[in-house]
Amino acid sequence: FGVSLVFQWSGSVFPKALCWAIPASIIAMLLNVLKHFLEKEAETPANTIVVAFSSFVTVVGVMVVFRSNQAWSRYWQGAMMLQGVRGEWFN
Repeated sequence: FGVSLVFQWSGSVFPKALCWAIPASIIAMLLNVLKHFLEKEAETPANTIVVAFSSFVTVVGVMVVFRSNQAWSRYWQGAMMLQGVRGEWFN
């Protein structure tokens, strides 16, 4: 039951996600091969890579925290509304 549910395509977001992920992966691989083909020595300082990566991680972290906070507040708003409806039904 559980394993077949994971590989189910009907109603899944995987087909749409793969439409974006596969071309992006192919482009990334081609750019990586092109970089290694054209590059004789590493000319990028390590500090630039560290700053770029830490900036990316910071942006992703803020986005994850924002989305989690938004989802949590929606959950509690729904729980409070459900509690109000339940109180109206039983009173």
